[in-house]
Amino acid sequence: MWGPPLQVLAAETRAAAAAATTTAAAAAAGLTAAAAGGDSSAAAGAAAAAASGVGSAATSTATAASAAAAATAAAAERAAALYLSLSSSGSKAIEYHACGGALRRQDKMQQQQQQQHEQQEEPQQQQQQQQQQQQQQKQQLDSLLIH
Repeated sequence: MWGPPLQVLAAETRAAAAAATTTAAAAAAGLTAAAAGGDSSAAAGAAAAAASGVGSAATSTATAASAAAAATAAAAERAAALYLSLSSSGSKAIEYHACGGALRRQDKMQQQQQQQHEQQEEPQQQQQQQQQQQQQQKQQLDSLLIH
């Protein structure tokens, strides 16, 4: 339901983090080269470029994270609204699970448990009925033999 937009945002966040890492590595290489050559103005320029690149990457990462949080919050609101609409409509057994976006019915499980319980009780009831029938037949035979 809301997986693809989050996947896109996650990819953008990863790309922004990779860009920040690349920029920082390039700035470090520039600083190292400038320090080795003794050029302080080149070192200052590399430091400024690194700060600018890392800052913009951090900004885009924060923007992507904010958008992901907003999408997650919107999805949670939709899930809550769906749950409330289902539960208020008298369908108490339907629960909405935002994690998988799947609907499941608890009443099916309850029905299965009830069927299992009934299946376990059936042989006991049949045995009791057979015993009662046997007792009735024995009583009838006894009464016939006595008379």
